[in-house]
Amino acid sequence: ENGDASGSGQLVFSPDDRMYEVRSVTPIGYDLDVRLGGDGMIFIGTDRSIMAMRSDGTELWSVNISNNWIGLVNDGTLRACTSGQVSSFDPNGIMLWKTSIPGLNPYMADPVISDTGRLFAGVDDRNDPTIKAGIVAIEPNGTIAWQFEGDGNISTDVAASSDGRVYFISSMYDDDHNTLFAVDNNGSQIWK
Repeated sequence: ENGDASGSGQLVFSPDDRMYEVRSVTPIGYDLDVRLGGDGMIFIGTDRSIMAMRSDGTELWSVNISNNWIGLVNDGTLRACTSGQVSSFDPNGIMLWKTSIPGLNPYMADPVISDTGRLFAGVDDRNDPTIKAGIVAIEPNGTIAWQFEGDGNISTDVAASSDGRVYFISSMYDDDHNTLFAVDNNGSQIWK
């Protein structure tokens, strides 16, 4: 449930209106993406940085990198997607790798990380008209495993199943043309 920090030093939650003390209010930016890690760690992606905090609000580290979608991998590493690139960080904020992905657009579809650590993200022609919309699969080491082209100019709503299949919707701007694709673990179309 959503709460409201009204400046009273208490946080009110619905539906039972329980009261909790606000321990920390830290300004962190806009366009937030939050993930909970182990040991009470909170990872936050904002319009200008990625940061890690303890559950008491103490900031542990911050990395200046803009426009972030973040995701946690089972091995404890963190992935950050910005326009045109994917980066990986260890739990201490040290960058492990960075890969350029032309057309990567984390605003249209949240990327998805599989149980094996492979990241699936949408690409589109918003910033580069030569890019055909679809999805890209990125291995845990940052290499591109494959890229699949849809039949629209934007990709939305990416989902991955435990058997390695990936599903995404390819759409056209200002059009009702939407196609759901199923792609296998090797980047080959199963059906649309």
